[in-house]
Amino acid sequence: MNASPSSVLHPVDRGAASGWIVAILAALLASFLVFAAMLALLFGGDDTTSAVATEGGAEAMADADDAENSAGAPLPTGLQPLTLQGMGLVEHGMTVAEAEAVLAATLEFGEPVSEGCYHAWDPTDVNSPRFMVIASTGEPADGTIVRIELGETHTTRSGIHIGSTKAEVLEAYGDRIVASPHPYGSGPASEYLTYVPADPADAGYRLIMETEDDRVVAIRSGRLPEVEWIEGCA
Repeated sequence: MNASPSSVLHPVDRGAASGWIVAILAALLASFLVFAAMLALLFGGDDTTSAVATEGGAEAMADADDAENSAGAPLPTGLQPLTLQGMGLVEHGMTVAEAEAVLAATLEFGEPVSEGCYHAWDPTDVNSPRFMVIASTGEPADGTIVRIELGETHTTRSGIHIGSTKAEVLEAYGDRIVASPHPYGSGPASEYLTYVPADPADAGYRLIMETEDDRVVAIRSGRLPEVEWIEGCA
């Protein structure tokens, strides 16, 4: 019996049909693999990859916390600017105990400059300024901080430092500066440049810059009258 023409595929037609079948199977396989991958992500995943990702996230969070702590922690006193009221967390009029509490350090004292008067510094701060301490009992640990004296690494809040010129001081502080002859100066270029605050609340404080040859050689701030003492404690 002869097959009708409609029931017999031409060789070209059979090849096309096979190609379609292969394409359909490939598409089904690809869909299955994608589905399996999605299930793996939802219900398991690779333990090693998950552990590494978690550990990395923890490290990133720790780094962020460290950065926040560093940003929030106050700078050491020696890296902060001098103001009329003090330097960093240390304020004029604080007791030694109060200063040590805010510094989280025990101050060290030099030999008494005069009776009841000492210079102190923070041994944990390589840039520590000198604190003048007055102790009526003769015990420096019982004393009060009355002025702060700067070294070469320090600045005032207006950016004046040892080595600044008189012109720079006048530019920074304007007509609040009162110039007077330096008691031990060698000429008109040696002066005391004293900042006198306009605010009545600060009337008991002064900022003094000593100059030689029109350049600042010493800076201090503190409360009256101690800040004006010429020979440290006298």
